[in-house]
Amino acid sequence: MPRELARVNEVMTPDKEVPKVSIETTVLEATNVMNEKESSAVAVVDENNKVVGFFGERTLMTEFVRLNKKPEEVKVGEVMHMLYRVGPDANTKEAARAIIEYGATRLGVYDGDKFLGWVTLIGLSKNLSR
Repeated sequence: MPRELARVNEVMTPDKEVPKVSIETTVLEATNVMNEKESSAVAVVDENNKVVGFFGERTLMTEFVRLNKKPEEVKVGEVMHMLYRVGPDANTKEAARAIIEYGATRLGVYDGDKFLGWVTLIGLSKNLSR
């Protein structure tokens, strides 16, 4: 009998564990936070502490480097990526399909407008090996 697929809320990184920076944070400061938290990305929040995107290793390579500026001169809000959404009850196969479709490395897990956390390719792949 095939095993039931896990739900996104079972494999996601919860909100309280997602490293966050302000939209006004410089690329230099954001990469320091990523290094300190041993994370490949940080969620970007606006002045109301609402998650509005993310800045990650891929963003650093694809968006920031092409600007040819110093990391202390660029705000993450200028180069961040949109965070595609998935619901907490979606199964891991649906989440994996969405990540592939969007060419993303992670999806924001939302209940309506409430950010619950994110699910990453690594989180999904760990689930496959169980």
